[in-house]
Amino acid sequence: LELRSTTIFDKLRAYIISLPLIKSSIKRADVIVTVSNSVAQEISDLFPFASKKIKVVTPACDKKLFHYASDNKLLEDFLDRHQIRERFILAMNMKSPRKNFNLLINAFKNVKSEGILCVGGLLEDYQLNFAEQKLGERFKYLGYLKTGELPLVYSAASALVAPSLLEGFDMPPLEARACGTHVI
Repeated sequence: LELRSTTIFDKLRAYIISLPLIKSSIKRADVIVTVSNSVAQEISDLFPFASKKIKVVTPACDKKLFHYASDNKLLEDFLDRHQIRERFILAMNMKSPRKNFNLLINAFKNVKSEGILCVGGLLEDYQLNFAEQKLGERFKYLGYLKTGELPLVYSAASALVAPSLLEGFDMPPLEARACGTHVI
């Protein structure tokens, strides 16, 4: 539920339909589990009666999966499969407006160093068109990546960029750090 939505329809849906249903569920719940303190605070602000029921359980990534991929053959195969031939900055899951995709593209356009911007996850057609128009060959869309490919792309990236305006908890920065990748 995004209460900070910009469209009047989404705000009406949230306040007229969703909030009463959520309030009813919260009243019946023994405990409310959330992934971050910021989300816990938002729930508390909207439903003060629920503050004592809220428990924060911070997610973690699977250490067996997310670690630096030291197998050069696997890394080379991944890079070849995606036709990545130079250093790159990575961004993941940028479809939602709160992820700040346009800001990222415009900022990367102003970067004068070598390298490309690779984006993994789903994007809308208009986002792809915008990125290709602004960055041309400096933009590479990876599309949806399989779970087993994530450690490879994180390990191969120079850095992960996560310019989100609002997150409860975003897994890609945690996963990237587990693979030894810098996060901006």
